[in-house]
Amino acid sequence: MKLKVVLIEWYDAASVNEWKTPEEPFVEREPVITAGILVAKTKREVVVCTAVSYDRAYASDFAIPLGCIKSIRTIHTADWKIRDRKQSKMKRGMVRWKCAKE
Repeated sequence: MKLKVVLIEWYDAASVNEWKTPEEPFVEREPVITAGILVAKTKREVVVCTAVSYDRAYASDFAIPLGCIKSIRTIHTADWKIRDRKQSKMKRGMVRWKCAKE
């Protein structure tokens, strides 16, 4: 299994809770950047997470609608390998990352 670490540049929704007149200038929002491990890319959204366990479960997932995304850049890929089960209990289930050049 290949894991990809990505940087996503996207525009977040925002709200200002005050009255404004039409003469006041509209301030355009700057894009934000989110980094994470790519979990899924569907027709509607991209999902990243912050952690992946030895059994390929993931945590802290974050979905970004495709319409809000300006760019996605892969910054790292890794091969997924489970370590030998004969290792100590402390090391059991840890993941060995084999870096791959892009």
